[in-house]
This record gives sequence, C-alpha cells and structure tokens, in this order.
Amino acid sequence: MTGVGAVVAIAFAAAQSGNLGQLHWADALLFAAVVAAAVGYAEGGLLARELGAWQTISWALVLASPVMLALTALAMIQQPLAGTPVQWAAFAYLGVVSMFLGFFAWYRGLGIGPMAQVSQIQLVQPVLSILWAAWLLGEHLTMTTVAGGVAVILCATLAHRFQQSDKLKNVLYDIRGPVLEQAEHMEAEGHRILKLNIGNPAPFGFEAPDAILVDMIKNLPNAQGYSDSRGIYSARTAVVQYYQTRGIMNLDTDDVYLGNGVSELITMTLQALCNPGDEILIPSPDYPLWTASVALSGGTPVHYRCEEDNDWNPDLEDLAAKITPNTKGIVIINPNNPTGAVYSREVLQTIVDLAAEHELILFSDEIYEKITYDDAEMINTATLTGEDVLCLTFSGLSKAYRVAGYRAGWLAITGPNWKAESFIEGIKLLANMRMCANVPAQHAIQTALGGYQSINDLILPGGRLKAQRDLAHRRLNEIDGVSCRQADGALYLFPKLDVEKFNIVDDEKFALDLLKEQKILVSHGRAFNWPEPDHFRLVTLPSVEMLATALDRIEEFLGNYRQ
Repeated sequence: MTGVGAVVAIAFAAAQSGNLGQLHWADALLFAAVVAAAVGYAEGGLLARELGAWQTISWALVLASPVMLALTALAMIQQPLAGTPVQWAAFAYLGVVSMFLGFFAWYRGLGIGPMAQVSQIQLVQPVLSILWAAWLLGEHLTMTTVAGGVAVILCATLAHRFQQSDKLKNVLYDIRGPVLEQAEHMEAEGHRILKLNIGNPAPFGFEAPDAILVDMIKNLPNAQGYSDSRGIYSARTAVVQYYQTRGIMNLDTDDVYLGNGVSELITMTLQALCNPGDEILIPSPDYPLWTASVALSGGTPVHYRCEEDNDWNPDLEDLAAKITPNTKGIVIINPNNPTGAVYSREVLQTIVDLAAEHELILFSDEIYEKITYDDAEMINTATLTGEDVLCLTFSGLSKAYRVAGYRAGWLAITGPNWKAESFIEGIKLLANMRMCANVPAQHAIQTALGGYQSINDLILPGGRLKAQRDLAHRRLNEIDGVSCRQADGALYLFPKLDVEKFNIVDDEKFALDLLKEQKILVSHGRAFNWPEPDHFRLVTLPSVEMLATALDRIEEFLGNYRQ
C-alpha cells in the first residue's frame, strides 16, 4: 500500500500540472525528501520506544543542526529574510509548537501504540486540511483534488494490518528463521537440501524401538479421552522409578508433569514464574527456546558465558558475577545443546551451591542425558540438590528414543516444594488450561523407560552415533580455518570459523551463502545466543557417507569463501 500511495501522489501532481512533462527536477527532489522523511519518521517511532519521545526529537534536531544551519545560511545569502510581525509569529508557532512540542505527543503515541495504526492518522491529516480550507476559506475543490483525497483515505484504510503482540518484540528463535525459510523455498523449486540444522532423528533413519510402537498402538483405545492434566499415573510413576535408579529419591508422582515435549514444559514453567524485571541466567551458547521463553514470559534473559577453551564448561566466575537481587533462577543444559559439553560433578556442585546461597531455582534441561560418549559421566543435577534447592528437571523421549514427533516430555520437581507453593500452583493452572499432553504418546513412556535401552547400541564404540560424531569432528578439524571441540554428548558439534581468514561479520549470511552454493543447511552460531559471528552448529545425525559428502562440500565452499 505504500507503493500505491506513492503512485497516487505522483499521479495527483501530474494531473495538477497538466502532465508529467510539466514536472521539474524540484518536484523530484521534493518527492525524494518526502520518501526520506517517511523512512526517518518510521525509524523515529522505533527510537521513541527506546529513548523516549522528546529525547528522539531533540537528538534529531541536534544531529541535523550542522547541515540545516549551513543550508539556512546559504538560503539567506540568496534571499534575505523578510516578513511582517504576524508572519514571524505564525512561523514561530509552527516551528516551536506544531513541529517541535507537538511532536513530543506524536512520537509518544508511536512509542506506546501500534505504529502502523497510529501513523495512519497522519496520512488523513492533509486531506482534512484541504476540507477545512474549502469550508472556512472558500477554497475551490476540483474533482482531481477530491479523487486524490479519497485515494489517500483508501490507502490508509487498506494499509491496516493486525500486528503481532509487543510481547514478541524480544523473542527470537532463529534456528527456524530466515535460513530455514530460504531452504524451504529452494526445496519448493526442486533443489535437494542436506539438512544439518535440526536434531530430528527419524529423517536420518533412526527408528523408535518396536516395543514403544507396539505398546502405544495397543493402548490407542484407552487414549481417546483427556487424561489427568499432569499426565497418566502409570507414566508419571515410571518417571519417578527411573529417577530413583539415578539416585533421586525425593520425588513423588504428584511432582511429575507430562507435556507435549520438553518445549511446552519450559514455556509453561517460565510463564508460571516470571514477572517483568525477573532475571533468569542462561548459558551462552544455549538452546534458544530458553532465552525466547524467558522473554515471552516477561522476564529478562541474562547469559553467562561458557568457555570454549575449557571444553565449553560454564565460566563459573561470570555466572556468579551476574547474580543480582532480580535473579530468580539458573538454567543448566546438560548435555549441552549446541556444544555437546557434559558437565562434571564439580561444576554442577558449584552451580548448586550458588543456587542455595542466593535461593535460586535450578532449571536442568537433560533431554540428552542418555546420549553421552566415551567416558563422559552424566550427573543428574537433582542428585546434588537434596532438600536445599528447588530443582526442575526436564527430559523426554524425543532424542534417546527417536520419537521427536510424539512430543512426549516430562518435568520433575524436587527440593523444598513448600517454598514454592504459589509457583507450583501456577504450573498446575497452566497444565489445566492446556487440558493434557498427547495421550497416546504418554502410554509410550512407561515402556520406554522400563525396556531395553537401545540407545546404548548407538553411542558405544561401533555404534552409529559415535561413528558419525567421530567422523564429523575429525573432518571439521582438517578444514583450513575451522576448529572444533569434541562433543561428549548430544547430537551436535559447534565448530569455530576463523573470521579473519574468511572476513566473516555476519554468520547468518555465512549460513545462507553455504545453503545457496552447496545446498547444505546449518544453523549459525548467533542463533544460539553466542555473541560472536564465528560459530555454526552442525547435526551429526546423517550417516557417515552423508556426513563425509557434506563436509567435503563445506571444505570446498570455504576454500574460496570471503564475505
């Protein structure tokens, strides 16, 4: 509609002057000035949300003053100033009240309201001025003027769009953002894309254990109605019994909530906890759903750094330094996505001690707990917290049991529940509001946790996941300008790029360029809230043959790549 409005304006000017041939270069300059003002107007509205209304206008005048003073002086040389006292008074009113003080309120409106809707009011203002002139001053209205006014009003009306909520302003989830959209567009054109961006086991030939499928099918007749909002009792009991084998003894069936994957439970718990200004400490890099969910819930995500030179372990001093009176909890992702780090008992104990000292909640994301390699030992955080720290443990079937599409996850709450009765009631409320998790998939949980753990066949020496991880790690480190720490767990590697060698300033552009040239889809590092443009995440799920081909193509791409 912006383009339509521009065409209408040009057509109106042409009609007023007779034809386009009567337009002069000054008209083109005026139109360019209007376009520039429109761009500045929109940017000013965005700045008003950050700086404030009067600050935005005042800074605009300060920054523009050198140019405007020079142009004013040049104009005065060519045509000395002249005017009656009444004219000067009118000019002063226009400059001070209408164009300066009046804009305080206008930009305040842009700062707090939907910008498109607020700005549409001003589009109709010139039309109203013409109507006032015709009524009060007897100005003659031509049919062209009337038609132009109607067209402007129609453009303003048709330009109205429903806007997304302001709650989403700081919510990002770029691992399914523009790069993936470009890949989908290329697939629609017939290109074959090798997807190394998402940890989705099934498309790479990883099948769920037969026992899970059989048990779920047999229970379908019993899964046609809603379950308890927390989940079916047998599945929650199976979760309790599993954690008892892991050394977590202070857990009751009523403290377990089943969800449509861990993702739903993460968002649900943060919505139950966070108020505006509340801070949640999250590792950097992270799985971006954590950062997005904190922001969506009204809280403030604060990232503590993980150190690549220390096998991607948390910088515990940085973590401690970022605890403030507003901090409500600490997120632990172990094994880590995207780095593959598996935290030692000592690291976890230090974090637990910090949480106890500052009375913080621990959110322990352990969805990859069964996927560890070599001698890495997986320590469940809740085994260290006892009754001193409230710990929320998240896990599920998606990764270890290769059923990501089933959306079967769970939340286990351990520790001093009596300190968090209101928070837990909030979780119950949200669980009730979504009715229940996917009931057929709930019936798979007991069988999965109590049956043969086929994931061990994949992660031990000779297993497919271990072989693929080893190949990817070796080949990445053979590429000039790339270095990569070995992953001790999960399904990813997080290699580092030599940004000076490749002149990389935008890692999303790197991912897009790789996609367009080599048809390989990866996730750029800053999508995981890593501050520098020097990493990308690669999924190790494809077969050895597919990974070898993909890494050969990445090496070929980087051989000549410069941003």
